[in-house]
Amino acid sequence: MSDPFRNTKDILEEMLLGQGGVLAKRGQEQLDLERKLAAIRAQSHALTWTGTTEELTETITRWYESGWLTAESLQDALQKASIHFAKPDGTPAIKPASTGVAQDNAAIFSPSPTYQNLTFRDKEYDLTGHKYAADIVRVLHQSSAKGIPGLTIAQIRKEAKLPHNGTMYDWFRATGLWKTLVVKSRDLYRLDI
Repeated sequence: MSDPFRNTKDILEEMLLGQGGVLAKRGQEQLDLERKLAAIRAQSHALTWTGTTEELTETITRWYESGWLTAESLQDALQKASIHFAKPDGTPAIKPASTGVAQDNAAIFSPSPTYQNLTFRDKEYDLTGHKYAADIVRVLHQSSAKGIPGLTIAQIRKEAKLPHNGTMYDWFRATGLWKTLVVKSRDLYRLDI
């Protein structure tokens, strides 16, 4: 019945408190830990997900496709889910999506050297009749290649040498690329590639 590998602290606790006292103490420690975790969860804005990662991914996809979730794209919806859903242990329920791993960006977006003509999601676009659109796409594409998540309108105006009047909507009106290729998240504009 005697275990030679038991910790000396455990032996002394058992001698002082008895076996029942040790069990009670361990139960109290477990209860205290659960209370701390509950307090952390109460302060957290994360939603607890007890299912599998695949189930959450399928659920987010279903919510996005049905319009229950507002996001720029399915990838954006999954990225948001990686922030807002956590497992019971506090770790993210979905790993944050890294840029460019699953899909070949060239198949999604392929610009000409001047950005006047481009292919986006297997459709060709001609921007020659849109004065600033090609420059904006170039600036956003170059920032994306550098790993910059997005640019403010002021940064875009400076980099693309745009006038101080006009809006992104104006510059992309009738191109078919506003809110498809060029998207806005909070106050940052980026390419959805």
